[in-house]
Amino acid sequence: MAQSKPTAAVEAITKDFTETSKKKEGFGKKVKLDFGADGVIMIDGTGKEIAISNENHDADMTVVLTVDTFTQMGEGKLAGDEAVNQGLLTIDGDLSLAKVLEDTLSGK
Repeated sequence: MAQSKPTAAVEAITKDFTETSKKKEGFGKKVKLDFGADGVIMIDGTGKEIAISNENHDADMTVVLTVDTFTQMGEGKLAGDEAVNQGLLTIDGDLSLAKVLEDTLSGK
């Protein structure tokens, strides 16, 4: 797969995810956030601890969305189900990972 340098916005999200996922245990799967031309974030939960990168690999679940949609969801202005219903977000693969992803990336 072609590697492209992520935009500053995706790099900032990657940095945040790296911080919030520190010391959290792996969940046995890989999840990719695909921001299109802006880049990707790979959340690899197959190890003992979660690894975050901008490498584009196959995943058990891929979430396709824009940085704007992601930001609106993060700010609580847009719910995930609303984003799906409006066609702003698509999920391909293991849908059960959506809740795991939310728990993993929350600051809790």
